[in-house]
Amino acid sequence: MEPNQIIERLYDLDGLRDVDFLESIIADEFTFEWDSSQEKRVMSKSDIVALAHELKNNYHLSKTTVLDKVVTDSKIVVSYLHHVATIENPKELFTVARIIVIWDIENGQLIKGYQISKPA
Repeated sequence: MEPNQIIERLYDLDGLRDVDFLESIIADEFTFEWDSSQEKRVMSKSDIVALAHELKNNYHLSKTTVLDKVVTDSKIVVSYLHHVATIENPKELFTVARIIVIWDIENGQLIKGYQISKPA
């Protein structure tokens, strides 16, 4: 999959909650570092898939607004806002975080990621 296709699917077509899609584009040896306002986490492919399950099960809707992106053949950098609507109140979308993420790509798969997030 081409980097621009990965971005479109992840951020425009709810790919962050699509377990099958994530399993297909994340390499088995994938590593992900996440610096949040609470802690630093190091995650694997299975951790990301589990997070996608949580997002799918706990929110009626998950949407992103891409603020900026830089795409090359081997790297994607995206700045975006993450919005969700709860199951209890599906008509109200609220912004939960501002995120900047850097993805390394090899052979059409994500091999490494680094993310910084803060509450919106």
